[in-house]
Amino acid sequence: MSVPEKSEAPYATVTVLRFADSNAKRTAVDGLRELVRAADDLPGFLDCWVLDAGPAEAVMFTLYSSETAAAEASASLRPHLGAAVGPHVTGAPQRWAGPLVIGEK
Repeated sequence: MSVPEKSEAPYATVTVLRFADSNAKRTAVDGLRELVRAADDLPGFLDCWVLDAGPAEAVMFTLYSSETAAAEASASLRPHLGAAVGPHVTGAPQRWAGPLVIGEK
């Protein structure tokens, strides 16, 4: 089995979001739910999961078909993400990104 070129490898982002309280988190997650539904139509967007990481924290794992697709989808989603989540987040989100090395979609 050959290793795919970087541009062909699925690409993932992991973002940790912290909120002032559980109400702010609930509101933000509701906004994320709508945003993920809309993102299904974006080329290269494969899926998104939001994990409950505590009373005022969530971890968002997003999968794209490639690094290029991730950049394009992120640019398209960024304004909507900011509107849906931004007012409810405390501090800067932590974010990691890179090619998927284990797993299939």
